[in-house]
Formats: sequence, C-alpha cells, structure tokens
Amino acid sequence: MKKNISIIMSCILAVGLISGCSKTWTKIYGGSSDDAFFSVQQTMDGGYILAGLTYSYGAGLGDFWLIKTNANGIKQWNKTFGGSGLDWAYSVQQTKDGGYILAGSYGAGYSDAWLIKTDAKGNAPPTPTP
Repeated sequence: MKKNISIIMSCILAVGLISGCSKTWTKIYGGSSDDAFFSVQQTMDGGYILAGLTYSYGAGLGDFWLIKTNANGIKQWNKTFGGSGLDWAYSVQQTKDGGYILAGSYGAGYSDAWLIKTDAKGNAPPTPTP
C-alpha cells in the first residue's frame, strides 16, 4: 500500500485563535512504501526541512529521511541515513552554520539514540556500524 505525506501551509494565528486559514499549496512526497515525517521547520532561506522515516528509500528496513524544499515545497534534495535495521528521525533543526542536526533512533542492537550533524546540503559522515 502506498502512503504519501502532504504538507499544507499558511494558517494565520493571532492571539492564540485561528483568524484565517487558507491552503496555499500542497505537496506529496514518498515512494512505493510507507513514509512519514515527524518534524518540519522553516529554514533560514524561507524553505522547509523535513525529517522522518522512509521505507521507500535507503539501505535498511527503514531509514532516517531528510528532505529540503524551497518556499513552495518543491524538493531541492533528499537524503537518507541508516543501517540495516529500523532508523527513525524524530526531530530536525537548522544550525547556525546552515547545516542540520537530526535526532532519532538507530536500529543497531536495541534501538539506540542517534544524533547526526549535516552540512547545508544534508551531507554527513558515514553511518556507524554496530
């Protein structure tokens, strides 16, 4: 079964109340298997960074999934990180140097905590081996 993720942007919040909400764009990202995002943040350039889990791409059972988009949700690049087990990215933040820091779990052993620091294009050192 194919499951994709869509992002709907542009709800205007004022004093804790929704004063207006309009769909300005919707994008679907994903492959032929289950994929999900657990964290999204607007980047310094006005785009978005999304982090989660992909079963469609990568090297293992499931891998960290990192996508960078422009302000209109058009994918600029796509990265996966992981080993042979199930790896999930739960959180992503842009760092002052323009790179990204991801936190999640690594499927080696009994699901260890995993922290990855990337450069601005999502490149990181090789995945550790158990």
